[in-house]
Amino acid sequence: MGVVAPVVGVIGASLPVLVGIAVEGAPHPLVALGIGLALVAVVVVSRTPSPGGGRSGIEFALLGGIGIGLVSALIGQLPAGSVWWPLVILKTTAILSIASMIVVARRPWRIQSRSVLPPAAVGLGDMAGNGFYVLATQSGRLDIAVVLSSLYPVVTILLAITLLRERISRQHAVGIAASAFAVALIALGSNQAG
Repeated sequence: MGVVAPVVGVIGASLPVLVGIAVEGAPHPLVALGIGLALVAVVVVSRTPSPGGGRSGIEFALLGGIGIGLVSALIGQLPAGSVWWPLVILKTTAILSIASMIVVARRPWRIQSRSVLPPAAVGLGDMAGNGFYVLATQSGRLDIAVVLSSLYPVVTILLAITLLRERISRQHAVGIAASAFAVALIALGSNQAG
């Protein structure tokens, strides 16, 4: 996880950033600085101490990052007003992928009735997040939308601190501070550019 999470996060964010710059031109210098700092923050927040001994999973991280990056970049190229069809395509693809894995692996697929609510809540939250991402790419720059959405590990850590009373490491605190500063730079640069 310590290798996979930051690699997927940075590649998944960097590809759409490059596409956004190619399509929309270079962002304001403060925005560019904020984007760079946000990518560093993703790595810092996503890194965890490795217990060692196992495979790194780098090949899967590279494939995952490329897949996420390409999907994010393609979503950013959709015409304004196309919100529902991208969500239908994303969720249908996910359902077919999971169903294929269940069939190939011959795994049980039924969820116990007492366990239905948490996965349903996660699914609704995921759908809302994807919908807001589509709207963000249509109302602003792709590079800004993708970088801000790639900061989700910071939100996960903040929820763990708040809800689970987990303690954070110094490294995570630095990453959280860097992400907050990155968001401020992006907002400041966006206001000056606009």
